Amino acid sequence: MCLCTRPSTNVLCRVCGYITVGRIRRSCPQHSTTLYLMDLEQCPRCRTYSFMMQEFSTDEAK
Repeated sequence: MCLCTRPSTNVLCRVCGYITVGRIRRSCPQHSTTLYLMDLEQCPRCRTYSFMMQEFSTDEAK
Protein backbone atom coordinates (compact mmCIF):
# COMPACT_ATOMS: atom_id res chain seq x y z
CA MET A 1 0.00 0.00 0.00
CA CYS A 2 1.28 3.45 -0.91
CA LEU A 3 1.73 5.86 2.01
CA CYS A 4 2.35 8.89 -0.21
CA THR A 5 -1.28 9.94 -0.58
CA ARG A 6 -2.48 9.48 2.98
CA PRO A 7 -4.44 12.46 4.34
CA SER A 8 -3.26 14.97 6.91
CA THR A 9 -4.27 14.26 10.50
CA ASN A 10 -3.61 15.74 13.91
CA VAL A 11 -0.11 15.04 15.18
CA LEU A 12 0.64 14.91 18.90
CA CYS A 13 4.10 15.08 20.44
CA ARG A 14 4.05 12.71 23.41
CA VAL A 15 6.96 14.56 25.04
CA CYS A 16 5.81 18.19 25.17
CA GLY A 17 2.11 17.86 24.24
CA TYR A 18 2.35 20.00 21.09
CA ILE A 19 -0.49 19.33 18.61
CA THR A 20 -0.43 20.32 14.94
CA VAL A 21 -2.07 19.29 11.68
CA GLY A 22 0.06 17.29 9.28
CA ARG A 23 1.63 13.89 8.82
CA ILE A 24 4.54 12.08 10.41
CA ARG A 25 7.23 11.29 7.85
CA ARG A 26 7.17 7.62 6.89
CA SER A 27 9.01 5.80 4.15
CA CYS A 28 6.79 4.42 1.40
CA PRO A 29 7.74 0.88 0.32
CA GLN A 30 6.71 1.60 -3.28
CA HIS A 31 8.38 5.02 -3.58
CA SER A 32 11.42 4.80 -1.31
CA THR A 33 13.12 7.86 -2.83
CA THR A 34 10.07 10.16 -2.57
CA LEU A 35 10.24 12.75 0.20
CA TYR A 36 7.40 15.08 1.22
CA LEU A 37 8.95 18.19 2.71
CA MET A 38 5.93 19.14 4.82
CA ASP A 39 5.85 15.77 6.62
CA LEU A 40 7.13 16.03 10.18
CA GLU A 41 10.37 14.31 11.11
CA GLN A 42 10.67 16.09 14.47
CA CYS A 43 8.39 18.01 16.80
CA PRO A 44 8.47 21.71 15.82
CA ARG A 45 8.52 22.74 19.48
CA CYS A 46 10.87 20.38 21.36
CA ARG A 47 12.65 18.69 18.41
CA THR A 48 12.03 15.15 19.61
CA TYR A 49 12.04 12.55 16.85
CA SER A 50 9.00 11.11 15.11
CA PHE A 51 8.92 7.85 17.10
CA MET A 52 7.70 9.97 20.05
CA MET A 53 4.89 11.49 17.97
CA GLN A 54 1.45 10.09 17.25
CA GLU A 55 -1.08 10.73 14.48
CA PHE A 56 -4.74 10.84 15.46
CA SER A 57 -8.03 11.95 13.95
CA THR A 58 -10.43 14.34 15.67
CA ASP A 59 -12.77 11.38 16.29
CA GLU A 60 -10.12 9.70 18.46
CA ALA A 61 -9.69 12.83 20.60
CA LYS A 62 -13.30 12.69 21.86
